[in-house]
Amino acid sequence: MDIPRTSPAHWAIFIIGLLQVGVVLGGTLFVSGVMRANGYETSRGFGAPYSGAAVFVRHYGLSLLILPAAWIAGSIYSGRETAPRYLRRVFLVIGVVAVLVGIFAYLRCAGNCYSWSGFDGGATRSHGGLFGFPF
Repeated sequence: MDIPRTSPAHWAIFIIGLLQVGVVLGGTLFVSGVMRANGYETSRGFGAPYSGAAVFVRHYGLSLLILPAAWIAGSIYSGRETAPRYLRRVFLVIGVVAVLVGIFAYLRCAGNCYSWSGFDGGATRSHGGLFGFPF
């Protein structure tokens, strides 16, 4: 009995895609948990003193799963014989960078859940960031 084997490129797509989905799910849950621990009430909706990015992630973070889905679709397309050869490496680099940027963005979003630092340069920051780190 022959067991079909997939190419190593497909395994890389699977692993990086799984990491991206994990970052989106874990980051959304983390930001939601930090906001809940800091007294955020869902009934209050959008508004001060919470950062717009943190509130967006709290309410619509799961919609960001469209990004890993688009990356997976592009990566599968780049593996076709008709696609340019360089495209496979480009998608691999984009996938790894997306995981790292996603982790940093979610940590920054959770650390600055009280500030509007993305809009006013941090002038209204009311605490030192996540666990005292100034990001």
